[in-house]
Amino acid sequence: MSENSRAKCSARSGPTVGAEVEKKVLEENKTRILSEHEECSVCLQSCIHPVLLPCNHIFCFLCIKGAAQRDRRCALCRTEIPNEFFKNPNLVPVIDKKTESRKESSHRWFYEGRGGWWQYDERSNKDIEDRYIKKEYKFEVQIAGSLYVIDLENYQQINRNDPSRRRKIKRDVSPPDLKGIAGLKISSESRNRSQICDREGADGGSAEETPTRTSTSTRTTSTRTSTRASETSTVDVLSESSTAAGGRREADGTD
Repeated sequence: MSENSRAKCSARSGPTVGAEVEKKVLEENKTRILSEHEECSVCLQSCIHPVLLPCNHIFCFLCIKGAAQRDRRCALCRTEIPNEFFKNPNLVPVIDKKTESRKESSHRWFYEGRGGWWQYDERSNKDIEDRYIKKEYKFEVQIAGSLYVIDLENYQQINRNDPSRRRKIKRDVSPPDLKGIAGLKISSESRNRSQICDREGADGGSAEETPTRTSTSTRTTSTRTSTRASETSTVDVLSESSTAAGGRREADGTD
């Protein structure tokens, strides 16, 4: 075979091999995070809503979103993050047996968005709920690299660096106009299932078994679900994320 023929064959096979290698690397990363308690290199805590960047590094969605507002590069290898990544992030599911078995209050904290409510991420929700129980009515929380004042007397979230930027907050079971969690949109099917589980739990019923009807309507079956599974594994990978044109949007969760 001549050198020109080899070069042509190499040119044809190169991208294919590269794509296969990239696919394999992505699958290995997904398998790894499914079986381990991945630590985010930004907050140095276990990942919440972990996303896999094109460079194959994993971070909390809110952590890398906040970091990208200052410098749109990976916090580890400095590889540039595509502008469209936060519109369609590669969200990786996590299996966490501890959170699956842990009992939590059916009430959660939400902040107002355009046309609905966003649920706080698990860590921020726990922080606010703990302060609420202790009757601490004004405190600061860090979300996506920014500091916010939580005012539980007036039920507001205030940007500490720009007090004119405020959002209403509330403690609720699951509002009907729930948009998603921490800026990640949730599908309507998942939202409805989560609301049924939450309300049953709040009413003292079983929040683990939710009846579902088959497409042929022949029988009603019970499928075991958990509120935590609904929040972490059924979140749609669409998000209303910050873009260059929307740089003034807050890192804590879009409109």
